[in-house]
Amino acid sequence: MRTPLTELRRYVESLSTETGEYVLCCARTGESPVPADGLRFDSRERARAAAAATRLYRATLRTYDPAVPFRDP
Repeated sequence: MRTPLTELRRYVESLSTETGEYVLCCARTGESPVPADGLRFDSRERARAAAAATRLYRATLRTYDPAVPFRDP
């Protein structure tokens, strides 16, 4: 069964590449937020799209678990 979280995760993963020079990290903590953790992106446009999807993913996840920490990719 597909959920919005599954779809968002797959979308972020589809934007990534093996050797991209861009990574997402939280502006406050420096941590790479799930679902972009460990992924690389080959352009600013793809990284920007992944950041937007990551924000939406985490906001959706927070509806299930309010304790999910805020991250600002």
